[in-house]
Amino acid sequence: MKQIPWIDVFKGIAILVVVVAHCSPDSLVKYLLWIPLPPFFFLSGYLYKPEVSFKVFLKKKTLRLLVPYAAFLILLGLPKVIFFLKEEPAAGAIDVIQLIGLLFYGGKELGGIFATFWFISCLFFTQQLYHFLYLKTFSKKWLFYGSLVLLYVLATLNSGYYALSFPWNINVVALSIFYFYFGHLARKLEPIPRGVKAVFLLFIFPALALDLSGIISFEFDMRYSFYGYPVFNLAVGVSFSLWFQELSKWISRFGPGQKILSEMGRASLVIMFLHLAVIKGIKDVFHFNSAVLLVILGLIIPYILYRVFRLYPLTRKLFLGDFSKELFN
Repeated sequence: MKQIPWIDVFKGIAILVVVVAHCSPDSLVKYLLWIPLPPFFFLSGYLYKPEVSFKVFLKKKTLRLLVPYAAFLILLGLPKVIFFLKEEPAAGAIDVIQLIGLLFYGGKELGGIFATFWFISCLFFTQQLYHFLYLKTFSKKWLFYGSLVLLYVLATLNSGYYALSFPWNINVVALSIFYFYFGHLARKLEPIPRGVKAVFLLFIFPALALDLSGIISFEFDMRYSFYGYPVFNLAVGVSFSLWFQELSKWISRFGPGQKILSEMGRASLVIMFLHLAVIKGIKDVFHFNSAVLLVILGLIIPYILYRVFRLYPLTRKLFLGDFSKELFN
């Protein structure tokens, strides 16, 4: 498949915002949480192609996402288990089994350096459910759209019960599938009518103004199922997705930093898995608290590891999900 020039830039911008959010003061985190994750689901939907069977699609995405998920979980989880045994010498087999079980349960139960793992599992299940619905119900559009509406209703109901915990944050699929759908729709409607795109692009400014003025308080954190106001949460996510798309297209043609952002985009999977571990390690060992420095190192160190993983067939498979001859085919 021919690579669309702006795609890697889009991923580079999104992963940059993710890392910045994890290094920012609490006063900014609220707004930064609005931004990066819906565009990732949107982009996945934009790249979605329904021409393959459910079985082939399942195998392809399992290799692409779940194999790296398991590899990084073991890479970071094994030291955690070892440190746990060292710090808790009285711990028994049941305690270790509970810790390992928690790691594999995933979702929002995983905090600390594992806090971003939920996104990969949620993306995988979003892709699978959308593909299933598209293959089985799209010929009966009322059933397809009815299913999406039902899922959104479930997401809205779930937003009021934050204490509920689901394995791999599979419950968040009920919302993320809408961003995926809008991405798929955007690809089919290209070029999107200017009037429609302008409405979504401009929406973010009154949304921010309403929140900053205190008229509304929009809390949005997909990991914890904080979805805020119904419909509003969809508009915000689509708005940022289209902003990312327009900015990515501009940078890929004219803008500075195109090469750097493209490289960050290609390494986005590794950065997603590793940047929190890098940031925590730097804070614990070197006691650095400079947000700028933490962002830079949180990007550069995982990127270097990504380049190392590319060198060997086994690490390409395990950590990049590359089971093809072409790395980004």
